[in-house]
Amino acid sequence: KLGLFAPQTSEFVGDIYLHPLGYPIEAFTEIEVKTFLLEPRDILTNMKARAEASHKGDYGKLLVVAGSRGLVGAAVMTANTAVRGGAGLVKLALPETIETQARSHLIEVMTIPLPDRDGMLYDDSIPELRKWRDWADCVVFGPGVGVSDGVGEVLREILSWNKPTVIDADGINNLATMNIGKLPDESIITPHPGEMSRLLNKGIDKIQGDRINTARDCAKRYQTTVVLKGRNTIITEQDVEYGNTYINPTGGPSLASGGTGDILTGLIGSLMVQGYTPQEASVNSVYLHGLAGDIISVENGDEYLSATDLIEELPRAYDTVKTRYMWTEPFANLMPFPIWGEARRNYEVKGETPI
Repeated sequence: KLGLFAPQTSEFVGDIYLHPLGYPIEAFTEIEVKTFLLEPRDILTNMKARAEASHKGDYGKLLVVAGSRGLVGAAVMTANTAVRGGAGLVKLALPETIETQARSHLIEVMTIPLPDRDGMLYDDSIPELRKWRDWADCVVFGPGVGVSDGVGEVLREILSWNKPTVIDADGINNLATMNIGKLPDESIITPHPGEMSRLLNKGIDKIQGDRINTARDCAKRYQTTVVLKGRNTIITEQDVEYGNTYINPTGGPSLASGGTGDILTGLIGSLMVQGYTPQEASVNSVYLHGLAGDIISVENGDEYLSATDLIEELPRAYDTVKTRYMWTEPFANLMPFPIWGEARRNYEVKGETPI
């Protein structure tokens, strides 16, 4: 029931258990369903095993364009998460005046200093950035870049490359000021309700009152995959007519901290360059990002989480899904399990079987 996951009602919902009623699966095959609640098996289905004889070139090249004076952390967190997520190579392009500061927090990430004006990217940043166009398999743009006409021109340049692009944060705020139609194929935008309000010129109350259709409207407007962040993040595929929409059950108030969105963006970009589709990259990243927050919340409380904690917790979130939900069919469909609330969190973290 979609109402169980709406912002207006979720505060009144306790633990939710999914349990079969005894109907044969054939009873549901004729029903056209386009909205799904994410389950661990969905994440497992998407996961890609690495070949034994593989090297960094097999796992993609990600170009992150991020940061400005005073917002160095956004760039650093995005790039470091991309490394943690398994991208083969990550380069961070950022204003040259903050490059030294950022580099002191980067080990595996390579930096590309770009000409800037007052600590922000602008038109003259483009020639140097353009040198890396052919190198990148995917571009992440937006965390901490600020909003200006010059930054908008940099975004316009990147979109002209027609490469998969993940747009977040100030990238979305710049996009909202531009007359841009269809985004490049296999692109993703990740707005929170405030950013979505600017994209669609729609009040936040109306967005929160109908998150699913708002995400679909945005996907149709930009012809791209949309991740509408917030409690029960919504993921909508690019093809609104034939594609699906997903509701994420993981995550909670522990994620209400600056920088957690940058972590999500870095993870999405990382999976994109490893060969995941926009749908797979978005679904897996959103679920694992939220689960990492849940694990920290159970152990430390909702209040004691910083965004960088999530980077270190992502491997355990991945392992939790991989090891605790390796159920063999047909038993997986017969096993009742909690999908929401404290019982779900304890089960996922501690392995307590609810039967």
